[in-house]
Order: sequence, then structure tokens, then C-alpha cells
Amino acid sequence: MTGELYIGGKGLARGYWSDRAKTTASFITHPQFGRLYKTGDLGRWRDGSIELLGRADFQVKVNGYRIELGEIETVLQQHPAIQTAVVTAIDNSLAAYIVPQPVAKIERKLSQANLRESHPDDRSIALPLPDTSIDLRRQSYRQFLPDSIALTQLSNLLGSLRQQQIDHAPLPKHRYASAGSLYPVQTYVLIRDNCVTGLEAGVYYYHPADHRLVWLNAAPAVDYGSNRSIFEQSAFSLFLVGQLAAIAPVYADKARDFCLLEAGYMSQLLMETAPDFDLGLCPIGALPFEPLQQAMQLEPSQILLHSLVGGAIDPAWTTQWNPPAPAPILDQIREFLRQKLPAYMIPSRFQFLEALPLTANGKLDRRSLPQFAPDRPAESIAPQTEIERAIAQIWQQALQVEAIGIHDDFFELGGNSLSATQVITQMRQTFQAEVSIRQFFTAPTIAAQAQMLRPVEAIAPIPKVDRSPDIDQLSDQEVDALLNQLLAEDS
Repeated sequence: MTGELYIGGKGLARGYWSDRAKTTASFITHPQFGRLYKTGDLGRWRDGSIELLGRADFQVKVNGYRIELGEIETVLQQHPAIQTAVVTAIDNSLAAYIVPQPVAKIERKLSQANLRESHPDDRSIALPLPDTSIDLRRQSYRQFLPDSIALTQLSNLLGSLRQQQIDHAPLPKHRYASAGSLYPVQTYVLIRDNCVTGLEAGVYYYHPADHRLVWLNAAPAVDYGSNRSIFEQSAFSLFLVGQLAAIAPVYADKARDFCLLEAGYMSQLLMETAPDFDLGLCPIGALPFEPLQQAMQLEPSQILLHSLVGGAIDPAWTTQWNPPAPAPILDQIREFLRQKLPAYMIPSRFQFLEALPLTANGKLDRRSLPQFAPDRPAESIAPQTEIERAIAQIWQQALQVEAIGIHDDFFELGGNSLSATQVITQMRQTFQAEVSIRQFFTAPTIAAQAQMLRPVEAIAPIPKVDRSPDIDQLSDQEVDALLNQLLAEDS
């Protein structure tokens, strides 16, 4: 239950200097705790600690409901793609200002900072281009066919991790490396209900020596966060768990590092093998481990290293780049709020900001929050200027839509982290101008972006968007998730 926060103790002031009225309003004498000060903050007792929920003086009444804005802000800030957020009431409705979290991450991707900087005077040797191309079979599959998979498919996939005895070899061999041939990384499998023919739903341990699944428990509820939609399409999940007790006596403080390396080798092998059996895998980020730890009957020395979800895929998908299809970012945020708040507490309007306005002493300046643009006209206004038409063409290529009005919001049209990255890259090439992620999110309409780019005098021809880049250069799963993986992913 939420309540107002009071503080007391030896360091508490006696009152406000020369202001009896303010002192009387803010200080009380409690029969048990003595003199207390009303902070004006809202809080609640949770798991042995006090959770701050914002200011009590930011309660509003909207459509007959009394709402604590700080509670909505707290939930918004739990979204992995949101750095901070402020909620206010405008015209008897709720509106949210959002500063996205992964802006710096996307800017880092676009800068390709992973490449060592070179100079024209550097001594270098141009190598003949190899007669190879990117193997599109090995990619993160973020969607699966609704079909259940056969037990033999799963068996063949797990068989890539099976240990085998080789003639005259003193130890069993694997298709991947392990420090000291200790192989401390174990594989656990979560099977979803009616998803693998002939296999009961639940959690299993894969025994690599016997090539068998050992049933452990019924499947627990697992919070997949921003990757939930991928999991709901999947047939199974794989969890790579390091048994530190099996390696620490030999490698001491390097045990976890070597487990992570081994999990990487195993993941690569699994992802390359899966398409052979019409299966696809998608690595996923961090998730709450406690429910799984109990279901897997693990010891404290066993740690989760990496997770993947998998399911049936169309063989045709292995010959083309299948970019992740995160939901439009505003849809992600609304769905996230619907899971945690009643409908009357979900804002109806959202605006992205580069940063929240602050007062001279570093506190939020609510009076300086930008006004929301008026509702766009019922009739869409087509691009009029050369700049507007050029921007619209880039948007159309990225969003695959026919007509766009200059006041249409990019994210309301279905834009997400991937399409935003494509558009920004294309705008930089077309206008020969630096367009930052932050600028794009705070100016998500053609009209606003045209105004931002108006100083640009010449417009270069618009090349066709390359829609087949390497997936690992454009997304990761936390993008999530972006925003969720922008606003991740992620996922």
C-alpha cells in the first residue's frame, strides 16, 4: 500500500525559520515515534525496504480517479529501454515524457567504434576478397512456425553436444573446446506444453554421455521481459549452466571465465547446427534465475551463463536475412504498462525528450516541460517541400508504407529501433548532415525533421536502402529489446 513518507531522528530540524504556519503544516508529534517531518514523498514498504514512488503533491484526478503520478513514473522507469520518465495531466488525460535509455548504444553502433581507426599514411596490404559470403543460416531467429517439432529434431540438435568415445583416446571427445577438457557447462531444456511431439512439458537435464533427457520438474513461470513475444512462439528453451565446483579446483578465480568461453563455443555450435533440422535459435539476455534454479534443482555453485529459445523455422528463412521485428516502441511501452497498472493509469500521450529540463539546483523543472503538439489534422498533409519529400521517401522505404503525412509520428506508424537506425543512416547519406539518435526521437515527424534539416542547401540523390545488412551489426537482443532493444532487442 502506498503512503506518505515521514522522517524523524536526532538530526531532525525544529522547524522552518520564522515560518510557524509552514512548520505546523509539515511537522507532527507521533505518540510512538515522537517528532516527525512530512517529506512530501510517497513510498511503500516492500521486501524489507522503502520504495520511493515520487512526490505526494503530484497527485491528480483524471476521469474521476485520483492518481499518483509518481507511481506511473516508477513503473515506466522499470522498462529496460527507458532512462527516466515524467508523467503529467493535460486536459483530463495523462501524458508521459520519456528519455530513452539506449540512445548512446545505437549511436555507438552507427559509429562502428569496434573498428580500429586507420589513417591514409598507414602501411597496409589489401587482401584478395575471399569467394565467400555471410552464412545466413546462422542468425538469430526471432520468430518461429506455430508447428510442434518432432522429438527427433530436438534429439539431433542436442546430439551436437553429445560426448563421444574415440578409439585409443583416453577421454571422451566433444565438438567444442573446454579448458582442461573438464566440460563444466551443463545443458538444461525447458519444453513448452504440446510443442515437442511425444515429450511432456517441463524442465529436463540433457545428459551428454547417455544422450538422454532427465526429467526434473514441471515448467516454472519465467519472466522473459522484452523477449516474451519470442518465447511465446518458441517450442523450447536451452539454458547453459556452469558447474563451478567441477572447474574451480583446477582454475580457481578463472573458473567462471572459462565457463563463459565454453558456453560461447556451445552456443555457436548449436546455432550453426539447428538449421540442419529445420530449427532456429535466438539468444536472449538476462532473466530472473531463481524460478529456474529451483526447477532445475541446482546447487549454489551452479550459475546461469547463457540462454536461447528455439522452434520450427521455414527452410527458406535460412537463405535470406530475417531482421528482428520488434513491436512499435510505443506499443511496447503501452503493453508493459498494461501488465503492471490499471487501464486508467496508462498515459494516452507520449513524447520523447533528449533530457528532462532541470532547475538551477538540479531538480526537475516541470514548468519547462515542452508542450505537446496539438492533435494532427484529420486530413493528412502530404509533403510539400523538396526536403519533406526526400524524408518521406526514406521513411516509406524503411516502414514499407505508401503515403505519409508530414505530421505523422514515426513511431505511431510502426517505427522501431531497427527502422529508426535504417532511416538515420539513410538521412545522413542523403543530406550529408549529422542526424543524431536523440534528434530523431525528439523530432519524430517529417515536418519537425525538415525544419531541423532546412539549413542543408543541396539534397543528394536518394540511393536505394540496403535491406540485407548483417543482423549482428544492427541489433542485439537486450535492442532488445532496443529502446528495447530502441526504445532490445533488444531479446
